Amino acid sequence: MPREPADQHVDLEHERARAGLAPLAFLVGRWAGLGSSHGAPLRGELVVQPVLGGTFLEARERLIDEDGALDHEDIAFYRFDLEEGDLRVSHLQPPAWTAHARVEALPAADGGGVLWDSGPLQPRVLWRPFGPDRLLCAVFLPGEPEPASLMRYSRAEG
Repeated sequence: MPREPADQHVDLEHERARAGLAPLAFLVGRWAGLGSSHGAPLRGELVVQPVLGGTFLEARERLIDEDGALDHEDIAFYRFDLEEGDLRVSHLQPPAWTAHARVEALPAADGGGVLWDSGPLQPRVLWRPFGPDRLLCAVFLPGEPEPASLMRYSRAEG
């Protein structure tokens, strides 16, 4: 049975949405990390996976303090905006806080990665790959030149 033109249009949009996520492919996987936030040491867990037909990337991060208590957790949903032709993120964290931002893909010549900024009063988030098996995440508070949080992740087994 031949496909209807509308079905072909949907397939093309799905493919464009999936292909538009290519600058974020380095994030996909299961990661374990060490770092600090506001000077306090932390252990991190990060899982990034395609969801909803591969048209979104879901990133779940949990940061654990020295005593084993949860310090921070969040979920970010990355997508390629078909109408605007750019990457976007919806960032969620307790207590019921959300932010939405454009995501800038950084030039490979400068180390690659992505940077997003939700606005002048919100943090900037930098993700940078180091080879296929290491990531850096730096969170900069408004007006601060040094990151308030810096995590170094390595690919985890399983």
